[in-house]
Amino acid sequence: MNKKNYMGATLDFMIKNHENISFQLFFLSLIPILLWSSNYVVMRLASTQISMSVFNGLRFLFLLPLIFFLKKPSLSFLKILILAFVWIGLNIYCIGRAIESEIDTGYLALGYVTSSIFVIIFSFFINKEVLTKTQAVGAFLAFLGMGFIAYEKGFDLNYLSGVGFLLGSNFFIALGVTLLKKFNVTASLSVVTWVSGLAVIPLFGLSLIDLGLDEVKLQLAHLDQSTIYSLLYTGLGSSLLGGLVWIDVVKKMGPNASSFLMFLVPIFGLIFGHLFFEEAFTLNKMISAALVLSGVFLCLNQQMFSPKLKSAT
Repeated sequence: MNKKNYMGATLDFMIKNHENISFQLFFLSLIPILLWSSNYVVMRLASTQISMSVFNGLRFLFLLPLIFFLKKPSLSFLKILILAFVWIGLNIYCIGRAIESEIDTGYLALGYVTSSIFVIIFSFFINKEVLTKTQAVGAFLAFLGMGFIAYEKGFDLNYLSGVGFLLGSNFFIALGVTLLKKFNVTASLSVVTWVSGLAVIPLFGLSLIDLGLDEVKLQLAHLDQSTIYSLLYTGLGSSLLGGLVWIDVVKKMGPNASSFLMFLVPIFGLIFGHLFFEEAFTLNKMISAALVLSGVFLCLNQQMFSPKLKSAT
């Protein structure tokens, strides 16, 4: 797509969608965005009091009772469990380990948007969707940006393992989204609630592997008030309220327009990291942010302006 056609497509998209993006709807969309970006701050603060693997198991335990009030999704129980393990369990476990490695909050939020790159790659290999040159360039730029994040502290093994876990989190998010496509199901309230509630199985299982039964019991017996507040914020606020509002936003705004609002998550993440932890806006951070966001933008633009891309088969 040349520059003239690209600008024309952008203008055409804005004209067709401006009625769907009212100021009221935009401010509504800020609720989940702020909850998700501040979620990294709350989890980082909680990580000084409790292991993240135990914390995340408790976080989704709050959602487990809700499955008794919502109709089971039109999926087999096995497929729901697979999604619970991959899309939520392994994803959240990895982000918890990344937080414990002391990666900057801004980098955690920035890495979050790279999951869309993995979705495109998985869709190519699993669902046989077309991978265009623009998407390939976007993926390269995004991963180059992640390379700058990894370079932040040289060859510090703990930090590099955290970057690996951050990429692992996005890997499992994308695999979960791809499986949703494969199973021909959308991320409805019922699906999200059932999958999130059952994610306590892999999350507590992984905490037992990490820490052992005695340590898990010890941590559960010594929960302090601040940790309980953090659990309520992340479980009921970020996961439940944020998810419910976002599903409503996507329905009203459409998937294309709403996907670009996700760029606000790393922006707010960088701001919150500076405000709460005095994380500096370094040159390396700005370069990595520019590369990652540019790469994701290219991939999202390709999907937006080529809605009729056919399967490779």
